[in-house]
Formats: sequence, structure tokens, C-alpha cells
Amino acid sequence: MKVRKGRAVCLLALIQVAGFGLSPVLQAGPVVKVAIPDDYPPFYYRDDNGDFRGVSFEIVEHLLRELGYDVEATQLPSMRTLLAELDAGREDLTVNLTATEERRKVALFTTTPHIVETQDLIVRADSPIRYDGDLEKLKDYRFGAIFGWTYGPAFDNAEDLERVSVNSSSDQLRGLLAGQFDIALNNRQFFQHQARDMGVSRAFRVLAPPVFELPVTIAISRRYPQAEALRDGLNSALDDFLTQPAYRDILERYGFGAVSAAAEAPP
Repeated sequence: MKVRKGRAVCLLALIQVAGFGLSPVLQAGPVVKVAIPDDYPPFYYRDDNGDFRGVSFEIVEHLLRELGYDVEATQLPSMRTLLAELDAGREDLTVNLTATEERRKVALFTTTPHIVETQDLIVRADSPIRYDGDLEKLKDYRFGAIFGWTYGPAFDNAEDLERVSVNSSSDQLRGLLAGQFDIALNNRQFFQHQARDMGVSRAFRVLAPPVFELPVTIAISRRYPQAEALRDGLNSALDDFLTQPAYRDILERYGFGAVSAAAEAPP
């Protein structure tokens, strides 16, 4: 994958064989501009070579190529920026997003999730906070939430909970360490991965049960010229891909279980 000015470009080139009188045998497909926010392993991230990896990115990249598209991937600094770029039509698609009423104003969403992601409550290791599934019992604490993220209806609709908004997961981890808030909401696998990278893996603990299990879908900008056709094509390609060994291989590589082809994202 070629990287240029912060944009990782995956473009199929024309194949020509000089001296044999052959015409090009492979035409480049239409380009879809794929945006992802800051690294969120194991869902999407850049590896040490600058290439995009992760369970969501690789599944969606496969689907787009199956549909004949080329992928031009860009990493943006935050979810706030990503949603603004989709709204403006400067980016066409993002690989990992759950539909909400506000997001539906910006994008169309696939109906079948390609992965299921949990959102968990995370506290400092020395925190006395306990959780039994009733968020109302935690109303005296401050929650660090990332702008633009959804954490499920139980949290999103809990008006009595005090929220401190941050722009990224790294800001969230640092804010929890610094005591800017008492509880962070994030995916446990990612948060623990990030904490290990920062050398503070023992500084946190995850509370059970999860706040929400999110069916992760693909979001297509409403400003994309053929947004409905692209969404429908991705739906069809995903339903087929969920039954294939290549899909299971991607899941196993990143430590996930399979998603049922019959499962659907919430309306």
C-alpha cells in the first residue's frame, strides 16, 4: 500500500505487456475514498509500515474490491473530523460506525454488521467504583466520552450522567490517568492494547457487564453520487462473505468470533 501525504492509496494499475502487442487486461476501477479516525486496534490502525490494517478495515477493503472498486484510504485525527468530512462529501465511506439518528443525517448504513464490538466501563485500578449493570447508580461520577461516538441507548439517553467530551481514545486514556473524569467508555480490547503501548497496562481495570454490544456497520456518505447503490452492493457482498473461510480467517487473526449472517443492525 502506497502512502502519500497521509493518504494510503491502493490503486490497481493498468497492466500492459510491451513488445507482445497486448492491450491492457486490467482496468482500474472507480475509486472510493475511505476515511478512518485515529488508530483503534484491532478494528483499524496503521502498522509500522504505514499500511492500514484491522478487522473492520480488511473486511471492508475486501468487499469493495469484490465490487470492483479501488480503495483510497485516509486517516483523520478524530471522529468529529471524520463525520464532518462525510457530511461535506470529501470522504465517501468509513469502515466502522454504528447508526444513530444524528449519523443517519450524514450517511447511509449497511444493515448487516460485519463485527460486534463491546463498549465497556473502564476505571483506574485504584478506583473503588463497582458496576452491576445499573448506570443510575453511577450518576455521582464523571464519564469520559469521545465526541461523536455512541455507547448504546442506556448511556446515550441517560441525561443525569455527567459527561466530559474528548476528541480521541488517547486523550481519553490520558484524561482517566490524570483524574479529569472517573470512568472511561471504550472497547476493552482496544483500551488495554493502548495501555500496554504506553506501559500502563496495570493502571486500569474493566467493569462488567458491557454497557452495550454494538453491531458495527459501514457508513456511506449521503453525498456520494451513488450512495444507495454502493450500500446495497456492500449489503449483498457482505451477506455472501460472512459464509466464506476468508472472513473467518480475518476474524481469527484479530481474535474475534463470527457474526451471524442473519444478524441485523438496529433500525
